[in-house]
This record gives sequence, structure tokens and C-alpha cells, in this order.
Amino acid sequence: ASRSEGVLVPTLSTADNAALRALVSAPSLAGEQTVNVWRNPPAVGASTGKPQLEYEDQPCRIRPAGDAPKLVAKTGAAAGVRVSHVGKMAAGSDVLFGDEWREGTTKYKVVGVGVWTNAVLVALDQIKEQR
Repeated sequence: ASRSEGVLVPTLSTADNAALRALVSAPSLAGEQTVNVWRNPPAVGASTGKPQLEYEDQPCRIRPAGDAPKLVAKTGAAAGVRVSHVGKMAAGSDVLFGDEWREGTTKYKVVGVGVWTNAVLVALDQIKEQR
């Protein structure tokens, strides 16, 4: 699968950090959207097997990375990683690097996970299917 274009991970100033804390201070996810979380099973030898459904209907918020480029820096994505979308789940949610989020026919690969005081911020790269 090829990847969509995204934004590069920026660095943040103290003022940027303060503005972001204010932006995500109330992580209301009610009425947002839900995703199914798929995860690779534990490795056996050198093989992990196909991803398996881990959680259904997890409330989240997904926005294009270009709408919130400063949030990308809080997702824990490595510098230079392409991020097409930023996701947000409730604090304490089980999200791992490499998970696949599926919303209908749209798929995202988790490429970064950052723990926030009241939410989990997630760097996502939308998976474009080959035709």
C-alpha cells in the first residue's frame, strides 16, 4: 500500500505547548467517530501473522494533520515521519505504534503515540489501497 502525503513532525516552543494544552483541555469525544483497532498478534519466531481485531467502536477524533500541525509534535512520531492525520482518544486508551485504525473502508496506520494529561494523541498515516 502506498501512503498519502502528510506533514513533517515540527518542534514546539513553550508558547506553542501552552496553546496546545488549552486546545485539548476538554477531550469530549462523545458524538465524534469510532474506529476498530486492529493489532498484529505477538511474534512467533520471525513472524507476527495478520492483524487481528483488538477493539471495536473505540471513540476517537481524527483530523487532517494540516489542520493541527502543532499537535503532530505531541504524538511521539519520529522526526521525518509522514503524518496524514492526528487522532485523539481518551486518556488511558490502549493504543500502540503499528496498530491499524479502521473507520469503514478508511484505514490508518499508527505511526506515533503521545500521552497527554487528558488524552492520547496519535499520529496516523492513511493507508491508500493499490488499485
